Amino acid sequence: MRNCATFSHLRGLARGEQEDGTAGTARQTAPRLANLEERRLKLLELFYADQISSDLFSEQKAKFSRQIAALRGSRAEQEGQAARSGELLARFEEVLVVLSRMSIEDMWEEAAEREKRVLVGELIEKITLFPDHLEVSIAGAPKMNVTLQEVGLRAGLQSRGVGGASATPSTRDPWETWLIAV
Repeated sequence: MRNCATFSHLRGLARGEQEDGTAGTARQTAPRLANLEERRLKLLELFYADQISSDLFSEQKAKFSRQIAALRGSRAEQEGQAARSGELLARFEEVLVVLSRMSIEDMWEEAAEREKRVLVGELIEKITLFPDHLEVSIAGAPKMNVTLQEVGLRAGLQSRGVGGASATPSTRDPWETWLIAV
């Protein structure tokens, strides 16, 4: 059930971002473009009524034409981006469908030993061994404390130096051994 809610949430986020991005820019561009085209038509009417010179008309017409071309180019780019976003959203939804149908338990049973190691390696960031429990850091989740019995180990296990320094806090001075050896 939780997976369905998570997938629905992700789908909603993806759709919302796409709609916000494409609709917002289209709402901004369309009125500006209409305004510039209307101003260019008024300029033409003024020229035909001999109320402005041909030099001023040419200058203003070129200015409006450049602005209109820039807005049309921007709109075309936005539409292309919206189309690419739509394709990505469709692919994202396909991935969500596959993930929602996938059973981790079935996948684990079918996986070879090497594949299981890869899966565990991707999920688990760090395991720290303490005398009475394990501290497991999983990617994207808070640390978990697991008793040794939960994972099939006996309590009171002592680290023998394999895998680095002991996670058990020491009261011994770390320089003491070095000074004695010298």
